[in-house]
Parts: sequence; C-alpha cells; structure tokens
Amino acid sequence: AQSPAVRILLDAARSAGLDASTHAFTPPGSDQEHTSVVAVLHAARGDGKEVVVLASEYPAGVQVPGAAESAGLLLALMQLFARAPWLSKDIIFILTPSDAPTHTALDAWLLDYHQPPASASTGAARPRMYRGGGICGAICV
Repeated sequence: AQSPAVRILLDAARSAGLDASTHAFTPPGSDQEHTSVVAVLHAARGDGKEVVVLASEYPAGVQVPGAAESAGLLLALMQLFARAPWLSKDIIFILTPSDAPTHTALDAWLLDYHQPPASASTGAARPRMYRGGGICGAICV
C-alpha cells in the first residue's frame, strides 16, 4: 500500500502532465522497503537523447529540516516546466523518502536506471521504469 505522501506526489506529477511512477528499493543491510516517486517530463522540443535529473527528499517518517520545502519546490518546478515550450532536454524529477539512509534512494534508482529491463542471469522481468536519455546533469535540492 502506498503512503499518503506518495499518493499526493504521484497525483501532483500526473496532474501536471508528467509520466509518474514509484521506485521501490531496499537499502543494503536493511529489510525495510522504501519508495521514491519518479516523474518524467518529455521536452516538447527534445529528441529524448539527454535528460536532466532534479532530486529532492519528501517527508516520510523521519522529519528532516527542509524536506517539505524542497519537495514543494520540485512540485512547483514540475508545473512550471510542464508548460514550457522551449525545453529541449527531458527532465526526470525524483523525490526520495527522508526516512531512507542518506543517498541510498538515489543510488538504487541510478543502478536501476542503467540496468537492462530484464536480468540476464535470471531472465526475470524488472518492473517498468520511466526513462529518459543519457543523464547530462543533476541537481539535488
């Protein structure tokens, strides 16, 4: 079951016109699963070959100073950029839970972003993940 925060973030991204999904991960040495929200804005003038990543934490369990404000900033940027006809690069917005150990959410997402859609050793299908092109820049808010 999705947390209320995850549902709110998914709804906000989708209402801005972005493709949005969740990314579940379990940090190394832990048995607790966490959920990030990933939203992709496909640039109207882009060719899909390059992407910029904007990342932030969202409040989840542990209160981290500034997490709510930085998540709010990313939501505002989603709405702003979704209406921008001049964008030439896709943008991936990733909101990671504040209760996950530092950097593990982004590490897990990057690993899955660069992995093929199915595991070569097991043949098991990986969950669908929204992708853009090659990452040419990233900003963590």
